Amino acid sequence: MIAITMIIMAAGFDQISGPCCRLEADVSALGEPADAAVTDGGVSAVAALVPTRAEEVESLACADPWLTLPDGTRRTWLGYESDAEGVCRIDPALETIPPAEPGSVEYVITKEDMAAAKLAKQNVLAYLFGDGARTVSRFNRLDPKFAHAGKKIRVPDLTDGQTEYTPLPAVYQPALTEPKYILIDLKRQFLGLYECGRLTASYPISSGTGVRGPKGENYRTPPGDYRVKAKNKDAKSSKYPEPDGGAPMPYAVSFKYPGYWMHGGDLVGYPASHGCIRQLYSEAPKVFAWARIGTFVRVVSSLD
Repeated sequence: MIAITMIIMAAGFDQISGPCCRLEADVSALGEPADAAVTDGGVSAVAALVPTRAEEVESLACADPWLTLPDGTRRTWLGYESDAEGVCRIDPALETIPPAEPGSVEYVITKEDMAAAKLAKQNVLAYLFGDGARTVSRFNRLDPKFAHAGKKIRVPDLTDGQTEYTPLPAVYQPALTEPKYILIDLKRQFLGLYECGRLTASYPISSGTGVRGPKGENYRTPPGDYRVKAKNKDAKSSKYPEPDGGAPMPYAVSFKYPGYWMHGGDLVGYPASHGCIRQLYSEAPKVFAWARIGTFVRVVSSLD
């Protein structure tokens, strides 16, 4: 079995499970800071009315995620942390910037690996990486059934106990006022579920190839802002395979008419669809259950 070391990829909000900032009056007065100062480095140091517990952040985030400072600037308190003196400092990187990619090494799956995995009655990623198989699958945007002899995969260098690779930001500022918000990054081939601006789950995807079809159609996933239009647990394609369609699209969530859905499908490690957002068959039901009609969906070429 190949060992995987783990590195912390993103600053999550577990950091604010304890006291966040000094509470200078009742939380109901949120939005009326008592005093503020700005450091030379451009980082606001605020002693203001902000929630002190994670559950308060969750309950208030969508109602009013902003603080107006005495100088007239507005900051979201979702990005605030407290320093050793209890003074709140905002880390701009927490708002929209994705975590840095970890280092990785290349591994080529061999025929011997495949034979040994078959004998062990495991898929080859589970055989090679044990508990780290899901991390390797996510990192490569690859369904284990497409891991075969000769396949080159990347093994991430993760340390410090993290067991899940996530290339999306822990906080996404445009989602602060949305109870549910789906962010799709086409460059990173990942989908994130946000609740009031905070990442709650993320999944690898396979989007449109971007190439032209035989009739000149563009197999791309169009960037833009959308809303969930419809949901269909047992959807089938009306077009593919041509000419009559019929391809299963389980747990489908429509986000753009006509014909753009998020649904269960094959993840082969790169953009491979006609324009839909494919998810692992095991993960599509989770997005289907979480999404609501009207949920905001943003598709971006890249967060960079």
